[in-house]
Amino acid sequence: MARLTKQDVEQKITDWFDRLEGLYKQIDAWLEGLSDYSVERSHTFQRTEELMKKFAIKPKDVPTYKIKTKRGTISFFPTALWVIGADSKVDIHIDTTKEKKHLMLFDMRNGNGDESNWQVSGDDLKKLLLHFDKKVFTIIIKDIQ
Repeated sequence: MARLTKQDVEQKITDWFDRLEGLYKQIDAWLEGLSDYSVERSHTFQRTEELMKKFAIKPKDVPTYKIKTKRGTISFFPTALWVIGADSKVDIHIDTTKEKKHLMLFDMRNGNGDESNWQVSGDDLKKLLLHFDKKVFTIIIKDIQ
């Protein structure tokens, strides 16, 4: 197996940002046709992970995504690129007028270069991991509609 280089780690970070943008564009498409919501795209400071420290790579601004309605918000916060058993993690915070919930979104793709395979997990879901598709997204967003 080839040794990991600084360039490999930098490419992995760039790829992660591209996958996040792809996820957010997919959510934009799922939101089409819905009313009374707004989307806020922003950034948060990337957590410094072990391989970044090893190669002296400075954290960057990671893209975030928030859906707002009168009843609450759903926020997508990327939290980790290197995750055991997955190829990144995004926390989903659901904040309604009644309660707060937390879900986790994992990219379970097989390897670098493969298409993203986003899977969601959390207390409210009946299975350990569910494929994050329009049907599951519709279930999640009902909390703030």
